[in-house]
Amino acid sequence: MSAPRKISPREWGLAVLGVALLATGAHLIRAARGPEHDTLLDDACRTPLRVLEPPTPRPAGYAVVFHGLSASRRIMQTLGQQLAAAGLRVYLADSPGHGDSAEPFTLARAEQCAAEVVETLERRGDISLDRTVLVGHSMGGAIAVRLVDRFPTQATLAISPAPMILPRRMPANLLIVSASLDLSRLKNQAYELRRAAGGERTAPADFVERRAVYLAVVPRSTHTSLLFDPRVARLVDGWVRAALGEATRIPTAPPVYAVVGSALGLLGLLMMFPLAAGLGAGLLAAGRNGTPTLSPPGAVDALLRWVLVALAAVGALSFWVPLGWLHLLTGAYLASFLLLTGAMLLAFFWKQAKPALQLDARSLVFAGALAFGAVAGIALWMNWQLTDAWPIAARCMRLLPLVLACLPYTLAEAVALGSPGQRKGGLRFLLFCAFRLALWLALVFPIIAFGFGAGQVLVLLLAVYMAIFSIFDRLGADAVWRRTGSPAAAALFSAILTAWFFAAVFPLT
Repeated sequence: MSAPRKISPREWGLAVLGVALLATGAHLIRAARGPEHDTLLDDACRTPLRVLEPPTPRPAGYAVVFHGLSASRRIMQTLGQQLAAAGLRVYLADSPGHGDSAEPFTLARAEQCAAEVVETLERRGDISLDRTVLVGHSMGGAIAVRLVDRFPTQATLAISPAPMILPRRMPANLLIVSASLDLSRLKNQAYELRRAAGGERTAPADFVERRAVYLAVVPRSTHTSLLFDPRVARLVDGWVRAALGEATRIPTAPPVYAVVGSALGLLGLLMMFPLAAGLGAGLLAAGRNGTPTLSPPGAVDALLRWVLVALAAVGALSFWVPLGWLHLLTGAYLASFLLLTGAMLLAFFWKQAKPALQLDARSLVFAGALAFGAVAGIALWMNWQLTDAWPIAARCMRLLPLVLACLPYTLAEAVALGSPGQRKGGLRFLLFCAFRLALWLALVFPIIAFGFGAGQVLVLLLAVYMAIFSIFDRLGADAVWRRTGSPAAAALFSAILTAWFFAAVFPLT
């Protein structure tokens, strides 16, 4: 029986600093937020809506904002605050299957529901089309552009618009924003939109005649970073004021403060994690039953098998997606991919995996409680300003099957990596990165070879976020492993975090 691990002064110090960062982040977020409320449009696809009020008694105009694929109205919060500060009443809408909407998603339904939102707001007298700006990012940008055939609004802001069938006529006072580091297909769509609009026109008379057009390519920016970029905020502010005339910027805390505050808070939560892990392990007496001895396979042998298994799983999924019944766009495919790769890898490494199956109930309870605690803290914080990370009931119902689907892979990965410190130097972390890269390249291969659709493009668009998530997932799982000595507990922790990522990020279909 092993002795309980003591809490180090360093862990206490990190936690204290983390609390200070969390408090600072909360202050910055609050300073940038004005009056707002959430509502539900029952007669428009049951669309969840967030309304941001301007700091003036009477709004100078209105903005209806649509997010991109695999996002939500909350990721548009910072841009919405910029528009509200310009004197507009802002409506942030969730597309079907995204955010707080439990309605099934398709691209056609997303566009139809967006049209119903605008129509409903106009019918109720909440907006006036001749004082309204349609704003969209990615899929939402394409929707905002295409709605011009139904609604003659005053201006349209298309931020990195997704590929689309162009409308019969071009939007009035069209601003197109493109990221220099975006996918070439999305950048090409921005240039095509400018060409179809007849080139750039930015004279004051062009705004009066509702024919202004401008394409801004933002240097050193990515598809999602555009939503939080101060340069984009200045472009939006100037364009809205030029298009609406009356819109005047009101001195308020810049929305970028909220983005900085969100980042500080996330860093603070991560710094508090080691102390929470140490206290939890001590409370539940996790890891008291000793540490199983693992004999991980050779690095080269393991990596070769990883590549072969990943390619085999992708091939199998072209015929059948076992978890398709989960109805998660891309998420069901990725979970099925992990299930198949995990099952095959465990079969390859079964001899090495047997010691990892020595289960310690206290360690498993600790890993599960710590995982759900970490998910709750991070998700609720991100929900405040950045994006929708707290799953609604329809998504929570998918968590258990997602955890079970991910568990074979996370256990196989733990066996192949060996316990923390078992491999020399940074080889273990490099091997982990190679494993995850092999999975991603196998997923990307059919996209490059045969093209991609709306759901498949998420594997590319979310690549950076998947990489960041993977790193923190590994660090957290290793923290559990060190405190419990249990590879099974580490695998359970990782499976819960991965299941949460899938349930929170991917659209319901």
